[in-house]
Amino acid sequence: MNNFTTEGSREKLRKFECIVLLFNGCFALFLSAVICLTNIVLIAATATNPHRLEKVIDKIHNAFCYINVMAGAMFLPYFGVAEILQALEITTTTILFPSYLSSTLFFFAQSNVQVPLFILIERCTAFVSPHFNLRVMTKRKVLITLFLSESFSLLFVCLSFAGINERVFYTIYIHVFFSAPMLFLLITTFVTYWKLKNRNRVVSNEIPQTVEQLELHKKRNVRTARKYLTIVTLFFVPIFLCMFPWYVVKVIEITHKNPSLTTDAGFFWQRFSIPLLFVPGATGPITLTLRFEAYYNSVKRFIRR
Repeated sequence: MNNFTTEGSREKLRKFECIVLLFNGCFALFLSAVICLTNIVLIAATATNPHRLEKVIDKIHNAFCYINVMAGAMFLPYFGVAEILQALEITTTTILFPSYLSSTLFFFAQSNVQVPLFILIERCTAFVSPHFNLRVMTKRKVLITLFLSESFSLLFVCLSFAGINERVFYTIYIHVFFSAPMLFLLITTFVTYWKLKNRNRVVSNEIPQTVEQLELHKKRNVRTARKYLTIVTLFFVPIFLCMFPWYVVKVIEITHKNPSLTTDAGFFWQRFSIPLLFVPGATGPITLTLRFEAYYNSVKRFIRR
């Protein structure tokens, strides 16, 4: 009787795993198509716009779109097909360590945090120290720094092929490329918000300011700070929510001797948290288009051509 129950439980678990893998594979393929479509449209729209977006922040946005296209073309299709093949029992494992899939996952996953961090740093310097921003945050310097940081992350990913222990690699990786950047992202957001809310009005010392003028200036600062916080929330809360399940899964695998998550919910999040990391790559261009008039007009003009 116990053997019969055990066999029945195993069969039920296997069916559940097949459903999860099929769903995960199809979702990854669908997400890949959406990411490539939305980002390519935005890149083409801004490139063909006669009034091109040439600010430093726009260049970082373009870099983010290019990285999203690479993730949608170089990781998600292969991952999706591997998940489907495993569900059909044609292959037995996916994302071996080290492998092509694991390496591309590491590289593109950290890019989803690293590039947005560059965006916040650029905005923070623009609001906190405009003169420093104009002198240091040039398009050339920012793009070179972004290229060097991405090159460093790629070199770090290559360490997985040097025989390093998987648990040691993940311990270093999640703290260097996820924990620290997310903490710095929160600090940067707070500093920028505080500066916008409390910045002083530049006026001539010979012109006295009335109480009404000071109060009006204070209200404008509060509105500007709230607007900034709203934009940050629209862009970076989805990144945090999509990253958090994968981060928790990896922390559990690192801190426990048994790296497998044996429950149904554990297996589901272990698989689904991987493509979930790349959802901001699909929502980011849509948010840019809907939130900023310059991007909206560029896409509108591109679609009507």
